[in-house]
Amino acid sequence: MVPQQPKTLPPIEVESGVLPQKIASSVIGKFTATNGRTFLFAAYPLARQSGQLSTVDAIVLATTQPGTFAALRYFIWSLFIAAAIILVVSLLIAMWLARSISNPLAAFKKAAQQISHGDYRQRNPYKGSKEIRELADSFSQMTENVEQSQLRLRHFVADVSHE
Repeated sequence: MVPQQPKTLPPIEVESGVLPQKIASSVIGKFTATNGRTFLFAAYPLARQSGQLSTVDAIVLATTQPGTFAALRYFIWSLFIAAAIILVVSLLIAMWLARSISNPLAAFKKAAQQISHGDYRQRNPYKGSKEIRELADSFSQMTENVEQSQLRLRHFVADVSHE
């Protein structure tokens, strides 16, 4: 495999004094070239072999400043994947909550239908959230009261018929 030759780019035309010169410590910033393109740069002073810093020699690294959409392009897949995961998790939680409410209510509906047909043995010993347990206790108490009322009514009708 033959290594590719680096792409030759035209030189950047920069006005005098835009980039740092004669620096003693690293510098970062941005500048606009004469063609209107904006660049981010980092300039570092170069040390001579003796270890002494030179205020004349520096290396400047520059790259074009990405626009808003160019920066967003790098994150779009991450954002899309995160949104998909959040959507799936939200749907699972919503389904779990819906079932935790609908299942006890379906049991109460079935028990109420059986009570309406005269089967007073229905009790709902439901073990769930505090609110559902309170509803089950009230339902059981109501069933006992209806059963007692029906028994008293039968005894009363039997007594009246007997008299």
